[in-house]
Formats: sequence, structure tokens, C-alpha cells
Amino acid sequence: MSMHDISRLETAIKDLQGALKELGTDNDLEELLMIIHRPGWTTPQEAELVHGVVSYLTSHAQAAQTLKTTLMSAARNIGRAGNSS
Repeated sequence: MSMHDISRLETAIKDLQGALKELGTDNDLEELLMIIHRPGWTTPQEAELVHGVVSYLTSHAQAAQTLKTTLMSAARNIGRAGNSS
């Protein structure tokens, strides 16, 4: 991979790092926890919709963690394979 490609990859990795950090420091979900307890907040149907979105986001967050673990494992292994030849 040329230095130009490495530079582009580094930028993409830093962008990913920033996006993941932003997800982890977001206070919106703390606010959501307060909102859902307000009297008369929603109908059962709307609550079901919100629950579905929360479940969807949770599964994608878990998938992102799995992908990150796979990425790091593969990157470490590639580095070892490149050093042994």
C-alpha cells in the first residue's frame, strides 16, 4: 500500500475513532431515560416503536463491537505475518 493510501486509511481510522467516541459520550440516552418516565409520555403503540428502535440500535452497537474486535485481531495477525516473511 502506498503512503498515500496509508494516509487515507489513517484519516478513515481517526474518523471512525471520533464517531465511536461521540456515541459513547452522548447524553441523549440519559435524557431519553427521563423522558420515558414522564406522565402521559406516549401510547403503547409509540412505546413499542421506540422499543424497536432501541433494540435495533443495541444490536448494531454490539455488531460494531464485534467488528472492531475482528478488525484489531486481523490487523495484528497481518502485521505478524508480514514480519515473518
